[in-house]
Amino acid sequence: FNYNGIYGFQSPTKLPETLNAFEQASAINHQLKYIGVPANDPRYYAADELDYFRNNSFSWVDALWRNPYTTQHNVDVSGGSQNVKYFLGSSYNYSTGSFDNIDFKKFNLRGNLDVNLSRNIKISLDLNTDTRNTSGPSWDVNNLRYEDLYKAIAFRSAMVPPYINGEPVGNFVEWHPGSVLNLEAGYNRRRWTGLNAQAAINYTVPFVKGLSARASYNRYNRDIYQKNFNLPYNMTLFNLTGTNNHIIGTDPVGVRPRAAQEFLNSRYENIWRYQVNAQINYKRNFGRHGIDALAVYEQAEDYSTNFNAQRNEFISPVLDQYSGGSPVNSVANGSEFENGRLSYVGVLSYNYAQKYMVEGSFRYDGSAIFAPENRWGLFPALALGWRISAEPFFEKFKFISDLKLRASVGILGQDNVDPYQYIQIYQPTNGAVFGTPTTGVEQGVLANPAITWEESKTYNLGLDSRFWNDKMTLKLDVFRREAYNILGPPTETLPNTLGIPVGDQNYRAVNSKGFEIELGYSATSRSKNGLSFNARANFGYATNEVIRTNEAENIRSYLRQTGANTGRIFGYIATGVIRTQDELSKLPAGYTILGVAPQLGMLNYKDIRGVTSDEPDGRITVDDREVIGQYNSPPINYGLTLGTTWKSLSVDILLQGFAGSFAMLPTAGRDIQARVEESSYRFWADSWSPENPNGKYPGYRVTGFRTRFDESTMFLVNNSFLRLKNINISYSLPKQTFQRIGLTNVRVFFTGSNLFMIYSKNDIYDPEMNNIQSYPMMKNFSFGLNVGL
Repeated sequence: FNYNGIYGFQSPTKLPETLNAFEQASAINHQLKYIGVPANDPRYYAADELDYFRNNSFSWVDALWRNPYTTQHNVDVSGGSQNVKYFLGSSYNYSTGSFDNIDFKKFNLRGNLDVNLSRNIKISLDLNTDTRNTSGPSWDVNNLRYEDLYKAIAFRSAMVPPYINGEPVGNFVEWHPGSVLNLEAGYNRRRWTGLNAQAAINYTVPFVKGLSARASYNRYNRDIYQKNFNLPYNMTLFNLTGTNNHIIGTDPVGVRPRAAQEFLNSRYENIWRYQVNAQINYKRNFGRHGIDALAVYEQAEDYSTNFNAQRNEFISPVLDQYSGGSPVNSVANGSEFENGRLSYVGVLSYNYAQKYMVEGSFRYDGSAIFAPENRWGLFPALALGWRISAEPFFEKFKFISDLKLRASVGILGQDNVDPYQYIQIYQPTNGAVFGTPTTGVEQGVLANPAITWEESKTYNLGLDSRFWNDKMTLKLDVFRREAYNILGPPTETLPNTLGIPVGDQNYRAVNSKGFEIELGYSATSRSKNGLSFNARANFGYATNEVIRTNEAENIRSYLRQTGANTGRIFGYIATGVIRTQDELSKLPAGYTILGVAPQLGMLNYKDIRGVTSDEPDGRITVDDREVIGQYNSPPINYGLTLGTTWKSLSVDILLQGFAGSFAMLPTAGRDIQARVEESSYRFWADSWSPENPNGKYPGYRVTGFRTRFDESTMFLVNNSFLRLKNINISYSLPKQTFQRIGLTNVRVFFTGSNLFMIYSKNDIYDPEMNNIQSYPMMKNFSFGLNVGL
């Protein structure tokens, strides 16, 4: 009997900083002044209002964010006899979200039974079932991912308080996240049930030494039901104070309804799949010769069906059933999908005295998503190994206990694309004939009967070694991968007049190469305390090159993908903010920046080329874009793992880092929200203005209150970092402290992840996030107890 309990909580590694109320009000004033609005215009924030916001700034994140926590309990029982062994386990998990009324519950039950029917026949049964329930507020149709809701909260204006006297504030806002989270806007619930069962039989052939067979059947079934009930709600309007009525007072003066669509939407989905495997294995040694052969038959199919429906305009917010909604404009949809694969696998290995090793293998896969004539793919592989340390001439190198050289080449296939593109699809569509709505059929994606497997050929050369009585280890791998027949739509080489969407074609080719090295050390003290220590450092580098891709023949050289690596970032090379009239006067006559005459406070760029020439043309156009970031994913990864054990205490630490990648701030990061409805990132407080001529960031253009700046080196961030990724601490209590009550072991432990940055080039947001607006990266702290009987 074993019990394992965990309690954990999370907190953000780094939340985005936004303008406070005073900074935002000042930004609006700068915008108005910049576009020439008269000083007596009531849109300006007066001195008394600026003084108020200097001391009163409201954080919607502080008001609504809740650090999530989780609890998990696992209980399992195992036992049996020599011929019958069983295992039965269950677990329960409860987790909260980062906001009120968001939670997740999961219950899991699993079991295993192994029975020896005879000396040569063994059967096993495995069963795993789980139920999951997720609940939260109604935010979007069938949407239980609250990233967009988080973004709306993170960038709410600091000049608008979320609540006044407990009432949701409706001034200057169209909707209220707090009311959504309080379920005033309805709910969204999902129930998931799953069953995974496997039966297997193993047979050891008694009359052929080393020969065995195995057959297994696996069945997976999943049902998902989701219900989304969306309701309108009310917000409270308060009086406005201050010289220009920009301060929200405390006296209620009315109600502002959130006229959201009233609907009930539900969705049901069923997925089932099975897999049958039959294999024969022969493994035997003949003196110094070893043979291992394997033949496998694999068959798999999967099927899914889903149905969803919606009704609107309910007679009562408490009647969350379809009978309470209007049949007018009701919706019902559904679809089905099926797929299958058949595979034959063979592996043959030979070794001589564990010194010389060779292994050949193949996969012959058939995928139903391709046309019959292109359905099958053959994917062979060959691997060689030489244990150099077993050679007589190597005996003089006593400090090297093991040294092995590896080499391999193999082909893999990939069919992870939209299925059945070889069939011409016709799909229903809605339209109108002489003003009368009608339903018809239209041609879908243009069929491509020639579509088939993507393939990649990988070459690998490796070395494994151990030194000084196995205290040190070294592992080195160098690889080259040639991916070809990569599937993708040929949109760049087709005319815009084609008039029909085109599916994927096998055309693209990309080569990649790199290496990985790992160095380890371990040592154990000879003292009775049993102190041991281990360390492992790794470093890897990988890059790629586009060999062939769909791109126009007349594309300009700096935009050409062929011959370059994937993941390049294009943008303008920023030369700085135009700060003074003297800088502005020195610009050439007729000079424009993306079609706009330069002005003070504008961001200027490097003039690289013209529309038709590769020489500067005296103005900034789209042709002046350049590669400003070579990689959007890190080509370099490295890490260090440290561990130590002393008596019953063990500590393990992982440091992880990446280098060489860049990211462009998304559109919202390059915006100045000079308006009351929403805020901007805090770094915009250091924008150019006549009062702040040395500001790092550009000022406001005359194009409006919402100013967007193009992708450039000004907004390019370096995502190189090194962080303490994980730490695990565990302690096993001495047995004499609990044996008298029948326990066999008691262990307590702590686990932490993403605890802190040791080094980061990105000072705006956590570099492991997809972008600055993604849901925050979280620190995790878990405390656990393990008890055995």
